Amino acid sequence: MNQNKLKIGLVAARPNSEKEEIKKFSQNKKSDTLLFPEGFLISDNLSFAQGIARENKKWIISGMDDKREKEKKIKNYAIAFFRRD
Repeated sequence: MNQNKLKIGLVAARPNSEKEEIKKFSQNKKSDTLLFPEGFLISDNLSFAQGIARENKKWIISGMDDKREKEKKIKNYAIAFFRRD
């Protein structure tokens, strides 16, 4: 019987080092999905995180702090990037 398993990496990342932490944890071969803490990712780093997810074929889930202009802000949301095989 073939069972599909989802391997999740629960990340305790250093604050204010989003790019370095996303890159470091995405290179880990032990997990398919990375779960970052609430508010870890900031909107300025969305494109970077998407590229890293695609490059390493990972799923990335994170709470995000929206740093855009006040009228464009979204309050309290999570974002997920899907890997493409």
